[in-house]
Amino acid sequence: MPEIGLQPHQGVEFDASPVQLIVAVEQEEIPRLKALYERGLKNNVRDLSIVDAKGIREREPYCRGIMALDSPYTGIVDWRMVALRYGTDFEEAGGTVVTEYEVNDISMVKESSAGSTEGMKYPLAIRDKKGNEVRCRYVLTCGGLYSDRLSQISGCSREPRIVPFRGDYLVLKPEKHYLVKGNIYPVPDPRFPFLGVHFTPRMDGSVWLGPNAVLAFKREGYKVYDFNARDFADALSFRGLQKLVLRNITYGIGEMYRGINIGAQVKILQKYIPELSLNDVLRGPAGVRAQALDQDGNLVDDFVFDGGVGDVGSRVLHVRNAPSPAATSSLAIAEMIADERACLTADAAQRAAADRQAAELVRTSSTSQTKNTSTALQLLRSRRHASDWSPFSGGIYAGFSVLIAAEKMTKCEDYLSGADADSSARITATPGAATAMQPQQIYDFSSDENSQKWRGLFVQALRKVQQQVHPTLKAKEDALQHIEELILQLLNMLCVAQPRSVQDVEERVQKTFPHPIDKWAIADAQSAIEKRKRRNPLLLPVDKIHPLLKEVLGYKVDYHVSLYIVAVLEYISADILKLAGNYVGNIRHYEITQQDIKVSMCADKVLMDMFDQEEDIGLMSQCTEEPSSSGELTYDDLVRLEIAEERQYLRELDLIIKVFRHHFLSNPKIFTPQDVEVIFSNILDIHELTVKLLGLIEDAVEMTADGSPHPLVGSCFEDLAEEQAFDPYETLSQDILSRDFHEHFNNLMARSTVGLYFQSVAEGFKEAVQYVLPQLMMVPVYHCMHYFELLQQLQERSKDQDDRECLKQAITALLNLQCSVERIYAKHQPRRKPGEPMYRLYSRQVRSKQLAIKRMNEIQKSIDGWEGKDIGQCCSEFILEGPLLRAGAKHERHNFLFDGLMISCKANQSSRLPGSGSGAEYRLKEKFVLRKIRIVDREDSAELRHAFELTGKDENCAVFCARTAEEKAAWMAALVTLQYRSTLDRMLDTVLQHEEQAHPLRLPSPEVYRFAVQDSEENIVFEDKVQSKTGIPIIKAGTVVKLIERLTYHMYADPNFVRTFLTTYRSFCKPQELLTLLIDRIEIPEPEPTEEDRQALWNGDQPMAAELQRFRKEYVQPVQLRYDS
Repeated sequence: MPEIGLQPHQGVEFDASPVQLIVAVEQEEIPRLKALYERGLKNNVRDLSIVDAKGIREREPYCRGIMALDSPYTGIVDWRMVALRYGTDFEEAGGTVVTEYEVNDISMVKESSAGSTEGMKYPLAIRDKKGNEVRCRYVLTCGGLYSDRLSQISGCSREPRIVPFRGDYLVLKPEKHYLVKGNIYPVPDPRFPFLGVHFTPRMDGSVWLGPNAVLAFKREGYKVYDFNARDFADALSFRGLQKLVLRNITYGIGEMYRGINIGAQVKILQKYIPELSLNDVLRGPAGVRAQALDQDGNLVDDFVFDGGVGDVGSRVLHVRNAPSPAATSSLAIAEMIADERACLTADAAQRAAADRQAAELVRTSSTSQTKNTSTALQLLRSRRHASDWSPFSGGIYAGFSVLIAAEKMTKCEDYLSGADADSSARITATPGAATAMQPQQIYDFSSDENSQKWRGLFVQALRKVQQQVHPTLKAKEDALQHIEELILQLLNMLCVAQPRSVQDVEERVQKTFPHPIDKWAIADAQSAIEKRKRRNPLLLPVDKIHPLLKEVLGYKVDYHVSLYIVAVLEYISADILKLAGNYVGNIRHYEITQQDIKVSMCADKVLMDMFDQEEDIGLMSQCTEEPSSSGELTYDDLVRLEIAEERQYLRELDLIIKVFRHHFLSNPKIFTPQDVEVIFSNILDIHELTVKLLGLIEDAVEMTADGSPHPLVGSCFEDLAEEQAFDPYETLSQDILSRDFHEHFNNLMARSTVGLYFQSVAEGFKEAVQYVLPQLMMVPVYHCMHYFELLQQLQERSKDQDDRECLKQAITALLNLQCSVERIYAKHQPRRKPGEPMYRLYSRQVRSKQLAIKRMNEIQKSIDGWEGKDIGQCCSEFILEGPLLRAGAKHERHNFLFDGLMISCKANQSSRLPGSGSGAEYRLKEKFVLRKIRIVDREDSAELRHAFELTGKDENCAVFCARTAEEKAAWMAALVTLQYRSTLDRMLDTVLQHEEQAHPLRLPSPEVYRFAVQDSEENIVFEDKVQSKTGIPIIKAGTVVKLIERLTYHMYADPNFVRTFLTTYRSFCKPQELLTLLIDRIEIPEPEPTEEDRQALWNGDQPMAAELQRFRKEYVQPVQLRYDS
């Protein structure tokens, strides 16, 4: 039997050097990229690796990406030359290649009238439209664009249908070939039917970019205007295409638009190569994809082998569809079809039955591709090999028709060195294969039977979680019950995927949790597994949840899977409680309620997305808790508000320094020390001053004498003002408001390496740096001017003569600074419009919620055509308003931005006419729920300037244009802040948590404060078990000093121990001794400075200011709270 084999020296050149990268440019693509990687490993694809942004740049210097899959065993070849080589080798093996042969009929022939037996020897006749005939025994078709029609001609099924899709390529200009070294592919998105644009170098040195995917009006419609009435009608009347179009109408319109406007195509390509421009490309060739579709509009992406019944059908095998990459894997596919054991001596009926069974399995492979395809191939291979098997191809390949007819079947072996191994790997690693899953009965957590098992299971453990994240606060029972409902909802979401391994749970988290909370939840869960050897690594009851998960899932699950799931639940519950606790602290309450949970989550886009809650928690629902107060603020009120203000301000400074500035410092190859100095000025000095001032004010409040009318804070400001401690504000104002700052910052952000670096940090971080950071750097300027107003108000309300004098001296000492800062601000910064809110990352507590609701109601009343919930029911804060041009609209829109909505209106001309009945100033055009949209920055183009885009989850988008770059920056800063505030918060919390772990709380020396002695077996003993309701350790025995310490413990309150102690203390301690110990306990000295601290103090620094503040907050205040209660 003749064999076909091609080697490089036979005239087919190839290049095995180019790299192949599948590049993720968005955070949401990373889970899909990792899934491809895992699938490749499972299918034994060699040397696959995941590379980061740096690895991408090493392989493709001009490619932008945050992560990529590197497949080193790839190459490029000219497939026209391959096809010609196939034909040459086939002819040399004794076959005949016939071209320009349009098949019209495949039928059985009868014995000739002369009694010849030719008809019996070659019973099949393949005829063209001219009447020519080729005789053979068996037919194998690989018909490409005409495979369904060839199948129909032979009496076989026409399903699945072939629909032609044209792909238009762009070609990179020769002088720009250096931008692309190898193959660059996007991460496949299962929401869309086609792969998307990619970069493909070719053997002739050219680089093709694309393609798009649009319906071709002709089966061989390689040009835009190619049209064939039959082909077009055939496609449009096909129900499967109609369903595909309806499901992907937006995607399809976008593809058509990119086919017409190559600038839109270039914009997609720029996601991967930012330096690519419209001037770098030319229109290139086009290809036509023979896409197999079923009746439901699903793309058939697996092998489809088809035969028929009767005399003709039993002798025909149609290769109806071959998944990508069918070209590069053609030899492996051919060898599979031409297996030596296939079709030797089995009779026609057996072969037909095997063919039909295989074809039926493949047709149903959309629900079980891996299993059914494997079975189908085994059936096909089980057919006996016939030495007189005659292959036939009626397909279109490389632009010309090929008809092959021969006496004998040929076997394709090695074509290029290593082709068998690589091609087989490519076939087995085909993405998209899925295993069929039997429908599972969904576990109902809310049913009467099941709810009894779960209700209350988490509540007491959640109380311990709350005490861990906010030890100075308490949580009401309804708050913990609400969180229990939320995490049961989350547990249901995780269990729906039927996880059987830790990897399954991790993949589910990656797919369903919003970024970046998925990354942190996974990190916590992995940490819990690593700490398994330790005692009780988690607070939630894993041992109680583990057996219940068997009922939920319907099968026994490994303990580590349960541990991982519970760790994820605990992380989310801690995140919710941390968020709610921060909110409660901001409004100066001391107990977390269910309402606080709902309100705080409403402001957090990440958690809202995760639980898909309705945004009906606005200011209106909070007003019942607001005490009515119509008078002006007292001195006490001002001081209390100022402490809260300083704490929030300090958090903003921490965000600037520990998140933004840290990422500038962590990459010295991109950012020079001058860059850091210009952008951040003396922000460290401002931070140091704020810590010092907050500590002084807190000390003044704490040491207020009983006879004093109010806390006396005047001396705090006077001392610092006389030391000229506020002078750094003048330097920062001068730096941040200067033209040099803005020019330097804009030039820095215009560099592609800078953008790529920040994109690799987190989703939205680049936009946060570009738009939020400049606004954050203005916060100290505003805060400095706030001090001037505050001092005047305190002086007016102070009832203490000495305090008024101190405040007067402070105002006088700061007068020069005030004049200087206000002069700098007036010179460089335009005045804010009346009523325009000052930009702050964290909203300040509104002094009167009724005033905020009144403002929202006024805006709503000014809008004609308002429908749905009131603004106050879904928003808590008004942010910004102003004109924007909606792309595609004739007139400007007036837009209102709230923390939950953006409302776009048109000026109501009729309201301005005399006698008009409507008093509404605006007419509603659009409403955007902010948590359901994504903010996309748009670069300036000839058509649009100062533009940004609001993209919904359904990929519908609205483009708005500001009048100036400054106005765009203001809108983007507000929108990006609302979009990514929770992400920035979590990044900061992570940094602060790591700092706390690296620098444990410093306590006074045990020599001066006996309650600071560490726990040991000599001074305290615990029971092996913990309290069932709270999870707090049970004290078995201890010294009197240790018992007094635990009585007022700073980490948590233990009411059970308090009751036990008060009923038993007389047996081991006298009342007078107890009183002395309690007095000693509450008189807490500050930690002593180290030798390094003393040296810094000698040099005039304040090294312990931050540590003392933390000591007061985390130790002194909780102990005093336990003592008072």
